[in-house]
Amino acid sequence: VSTQSTGEMLAEIMDSPPPATPPPAAMPVQRAAPQPPVQRAAPQPPRQFKPAPTSAQSPLAVANERREIYVAMQEKAKAAGEGSKVRRYQRIITQCDTALKTIKSGRPFDLSTLPEPPGR
Repeated sequence: VSTQSTGEMLAEIMDSPPPATPPPAAMPVQRAAPQPPVQRAAPQPPRQFKPAPTSAQSPLAVANERREIYVAMQEKAKAAGEGSKVRRYQRIITQCDTALKTIKSGRPFDLSTLPEPPGR
């Protein structure tokens, strides 16, 4: 156990000479073996993502096309006796009707709020 204070220890360290290091010429120089040049693949152009193709490009036609698809799906579900699907498709058809009404009135409508038909 040392009885020196921190200040005394610090003064002792500061007064001591730095550790001896060999002169730079005496240090062995390690050289890495030459490595062959790295061949890099040619850079590829950035990918451009395009929206899914639709047969109709205007918002009115897109909303109408989706409505027709869901009406057909609702009829198939009715014929199969799947009541929950019928109700789900009816809600989507109502959303499409609201979109059509909004677009026809000249107001903007975000078509991404309408669900995409399956398989698209």
